[in-house]
Amino acid sequence: MSQYAVVLGGTRGIGAALIPHLLSRTPYTLLVTGRAPSQSTSPRVHTTPVDYTHPTSLATAASLVPPRSLRLLINCVGMLEEPEKALKKVDYERVRRHFEVNALGALMAAKEFEGCFGPVEKEGEWRHPVLVNLSARTGSIGDNVTGGWYSYRMSKAALNQVTKSLSVELGRKGIVSFSYHPGTVDTDLTRPHVRVPKEHLFTPDLAAEKLVNVILSVKGMEDNGKFYDYEKREIPW
Repeated sequence: MSQYAVVLGGTRGIGAALIPHLLSRTPYTLLVTGRAPSQSTSPRVHTTPVDYTHPTSLATAASLVPPRSLRLLINCVGMLEEPEKALKKVDYERVRRHFEVNALGALMAAKEFEGCFGPVEKEGEWRHPVLVNLSARTGSIGDNVTGGWYSYRMSKAALNQVTKSLSVELGRKGIVSFSYHPGTVDTDLTRPHVRVPKEHLFTPDLAAEKLVNVILSVKGMEDNGKFYDYEKREIPW
């Protein structure tokens, strides 16, 4: 039976850039989701539509992965609307949308794919199944020194709490769960809102390479329940 990796939000940005890296550096069959994914030319890549605002689409996607075959689940889905620079700019519906996509979607994805995860293997380089949620340093409570960005910060902090709780429950089965900050990446999500020097801006391909480096460095439960950046340095929750 084939072993699987699932990339949620794998048709744009970092998610799309992950696909060639996973194909070349892992033996897994890939299930790639997006709102309207195109069919891949690779026989190892399968695609299916998923919309985090329609949870039944996650159940449908999970049904495509054979039970106990999932080795890697990467949640790349995220949204960033106009960041609030002041309290008076906060809008209820904008906050709700961020929570729905950035936090609740990841929770429902974990719920639907839980039964797909395989066991801890007795031997081999990557013995433990891995779940990764793409978060952001902006979601760190301990690292928040500038304020603002209420919707995004709150939803990513909530996502980190999802990861931490998953690390407890899924950790009992030997599944390693961690949150991940990919750095500032030149994507459609960040480009309108972030201004950083070019030398500090990652391309999606470089961000994907660094993420796969961190994933493939996971050897055991010591990585469970962590919040890592692209150099595998821990970030305060």
